[in-house]
Amino acid sequence: MSKNKDQIKELIENGFELELISLELKIPIEYIKNVKKEMQFKNRLSTLKIKDNVEDNRTVSKIDQMRKRYDEIFKGKKEDSFNEQEQIRKLSEKEQKEIDLKIDKVEDIIKDVNEKNVKEKINEIASLIDIVTKYPLSIEQLERINNILQDNMLTFITRKISLKSSNISLKSSNILKRAKREVLNKLIQSIETAQSKTEDLEELKRLRKKITTKLENQNQIFISSLRYSIDAKITKLEQQRILRNMQEEEVSEELLNLAEDILNGKTDQQEANQIIDKEAKERISNRPKSKFALTEEREKQQIKVKIRFIMENYVKSSKIQDASIAISNLSRILETDKNLSVKTIIQMLINGKEFNRAKHVCNQLEENEEDSKEKKFIRATKNKVINAEIGDMILKVIKDEMTQEECETYFKMIENRLMQSNVKLSDIPLGKSEDGLKRISLADIWDKNIKKNEEQR
Repeated sequence: MSKNKDQIKELIENGFELELISLELKIPIEYIKNVKKEMQFKNRLSTLKIKDNVEDNRTVSKIDQMRKRYDEIFKGKKEDSFNEQEQIRKLSEKEQKEIDLKIDKVEDIIKDVNEKNVKEKINEIASLIDIVTKYPLSIEQLERINNILQDNMLTFITRKISLKSSNISLKSSNILKRAKREVLNKLIQSIETAQSKTEDLEELKRLRKKITTKLENQNQIFISSLRYSIDAKITKLEQQRILRNMQEEEVSEELLNLAEDILNGKTDQQEANQIIDKEAKERISNRPKSKFALTEEREKQQIKVKIRFIMENYVKSSKIQDASIAISNLSRILETDKNLSVKTIIQMLINGKEFNRAKHVCNQLEENEEDSKEKKFIRATKNKVINAEIGDMILKVIKDEMTQEECETYFKMIENRLMQSNVKLSDIPLGKSEDGLKRISLADIWDKNIKKNEEQR
């Protein structure tokens, strides 16, 4: 029958009618129909396999790109291929001198402005501004031009002539406004670009000083937003510096034991206070005396922060026998806000990769909470756990901790999760760079086109 089956397949492929094949070979028509169905099924299966292979190849390519990007950021390599902004061309020494001379000329023209020559002088100023702003000016050059154009006398005369009804007067006033706006926009953009490219604390503080009240009054919305961005970045870097200092400090056996005992209720507030008092006194005695030295009370507060830091970075999550008791003990003994205690315990569980346990703790806390604000905080904390879990899955893919097949399955699952939720890529943590200075998120390595392409399908 196998020989007949092969013959039937060949005749079907050549386009012969099924009834004719049945009569010719004297085989029941039902059998021939079944052979044809089998052939159609195998063809569909083959087509699906080709599609799957194409999709799998796309997935492998995406994973490889992410691995490459992660490796570059982790090792602190330059990310030239991902830099969306063009490299700013440096001016030659000759160009610098020419631009400075033109800026000097603008300053000289403004000194000579009066009501009689204002229209002529404004055209000269606008012409010079148009020339210099075509060059990649430094922040300092733009700052200087901006300050020159804010000259009180020039502003007064311009306002005065703008009150006249003639088209020429209005045109001159508008020309100057456009020149001012052009310079201000370039100054804001230059500061924004500089702050986005640096992680240097001192450089950020230098840029922050350039956002004066006078400058902010020129464009409240954009400049206030820029000031906020720089302030937020400075705060983040200062917090990272404090954490690095804590990491560099030696962790005493006494504080480590205290942290563990607080979690499990093996110490009371009085005993904890005695250990903290002793540690504070030792710190004060070991540090040089100066007017900037911390008081004993401030030292105690720093030690309490240090204990929470020890819990999050040195104590294993397995030491938490009962999360609810640990949160209560932490709040009571260290006189800490409950939300801060919740954050510490949940972070310990995240660090220990106990994601299901962390989510269960959040669910319990939410069930027992009546205050709507507290419920909102707990839900936000649970979302952080979920994001951390996704981040952990992605790191397993990136670090090749599973088979290729598992990698592809995980990646597709992650893609679907991101498509279905409103989670921000920047909220999914992927640890820190090798030097510990940069926090890496999924936004740093994720192909921005993936989500767009998936949405268009």
